[in-house]
Amino acid sequence: YREEYNPFETHFIPESLSLLKYYQVLKKIISLISENNANKALALLSKVPSEIVLPGDEKILPIAPVKTIKILLKNKHYSLAIEILKVTAETLRRNAILNLKEILENISSRRKE
Repeated sequence: YREEYNPFETHFIPESLSLLKYYQVLKKIISLISENNANKALALLSKVPSEIVLPGDEKILPIAPVKTIKILLKNKHYSLAIEILKVTAETLRRNAILNLKEILENISSRRKE
């Protein structure tokens, strides 16, 4: 290959993808609870971590207060569980958008240099 070409540069967006993935899962859990499927919601919630660690950056991203939500569901406090899930899901969505915006701005500023 020729030296005048810049090497390939790869940009990953794991923060945004991870947050959006769990956003969708939390929305599904809200839907299950609303449909009176608390057992299915609990089963799906058991697959959601409270937080994730991104490899490389070792950045900890909170996902949801899973233990609290499980307790609420087991005690049949469905409306409170739904409210917490809605706030958590919206926070995940907002953070994913902000992370994506930050990544795109970094890429854009690097290209200008």
